[in-house]
Formats: sequence, C-alpha cells, structure tokens
Amino acid sequence: MANLIAIDTKIHSVLRWKRPSGFAFAAKNMTLPLLLGEMSRAVTAFPIGFLDTGNGFLPAALLGLDEGCNFFVSPDGSWRGSHTPAVLGTYPFSLGQSEQNVKVLCFDADSGLVGEEGGPLFGEDGSLAPEISAILEVLTRMEGERQATLQASEILAKTGLIVPWEITIQDGDESRKVAGLFKVDEAAMNALADDDFLELRKRGALPLAYCQLLSMQHLQSLGRLRPVPVSTREDAIAFLLAQGETIRFSGLI
Repeated sequence: MANLIAIDTKIHSVLRWKRPSGFAFAAKNMTLPLLLGEMSRAVTAFPIGFLDTGNGFLPAALLGLDEGCNFFVSPDGSWRGSHTPAVLGTYPFSLGQSEQNVKVLCFDADSGLVGEEGGPLFGEDGSLAPEISAILEVLTRMEGERQATLQASEILAKTGLIVPWEITIQDGDESRKVAGLFKVDEAAMNALADDDFLELRKRGALPLAYCQLLSMQHLQSLGRLRPVPVSTREDAIAFLLAQGETIRFSGLI
C-alpha cells in the first residue's frame, strides 16, 4: 500500500520530483482499478473483474494470478500489455482524503521519486509548479470519472448482476482460489425484465457489463504470462475453463 503524504506548501516547498523510468513500482499490483473511459481499451488487454471497495464496486484489471505479482511488468520495468491503466499515469501522485473529507494532492513517500532531485513541486510564488498543476487537473478529472464508474457499478449491483467470480488455479496436485473478485452474471443479465434492462442503458451501465464479460476471454492469456523457467515454458500451461474458471498449470516446477 502506498505511503501517501498530503502535499503542503510550507513543509514541502524545497522538495523536488521526477517521473518513474518504468513500471517497476506496480510490479506487486495483482489488480488495478479502471475507469469507464478506458474500458473499451482495457477489454482488449486483460481480464476485468470487480473489486468491493467497501463503498461500492469498481472494475479492476486482473494483472496476475499470484498475490503481489503483476505479470504485465517485465523484469526491466517495461509494460507488456496493449493498454496501461490510467491510474499508473500520475504516479507518484494521487488524490487522498483529508480529515475534513476534502480531496487533497498526495505523493507516495516510499516511491523514491520525491526528494532532492528533479523538478520543483512549487513555483517561486508558492503555487504548484505547472507540471504538478497539470497532474492535479488529470487526477481531478479521473476522480470525477471514478464516481461515474462507481455509479454505473452500483446499478449493476442493485439489479443483482454482480456475483463472486470463482477462479481456481490447479498447479499439479495443489489447487488454490483467486479470491475477492466479482463478475457480471450473464445468465441473470439475459433474464432481466425489459424495464430493468432499459434502466441499465439509461444509467450507462451496459458498456461496463459487456466489457467485463468480454474481457474474461483473456484469462487464458494471463496464465501464459505467468513467469516460469525457460526449460518448461513451451509446455508449461494447459487450460481447462469450466463454469467456475479452472486454470490448470503443468510442468511449472
């Protein structure tokens, strides 16, 4: 979890920052949240599920099958996918919540990107430097879209269309579950009454539902990205996809 610190003019006026050289900072993110505006691109790149945030469901890219492992980040820190989640574009900055429930600009104190080197956080007049101000604008737009995404997910949940997504990984004689993910219940969606279906359309939830369902085809491709020894890579992974999505790995050890 990021160590977020709210940016304060008086405390951080002398600090400087630099952009990350790659995506190594996301190497342990098995999932990353997605926004409505990027769903049409995300659906072509990786499986998408829903995460229960405690304040509603958010769509999220499934980037690995092992906790703390992102298969889309290469050893050299480059990104392997055709789409990069928008949330990664503003790192090490993000919006946090103040004690007064106000959104404030924060940075990840553990990123190693805010310190004595790089560009300034503030101008000579004490206002945010132009680049930081631009990042804040992006983050503000993303927050607005995040709220719209939450609302679209909320109507899916209220209609009973978001259900647990059970993924079982069979690795030799051992099996384990990938827990905490949810998906759209396609059968329930097809059985919706006309009025409920029209309500989903009016609330902008249909594209979200369809993208999630279509993205599930990438579960097989995700398995193929799982790091394995070179000697076993050719025949490392075989897939059996059933109703509960069971992935079978062979020859991994």
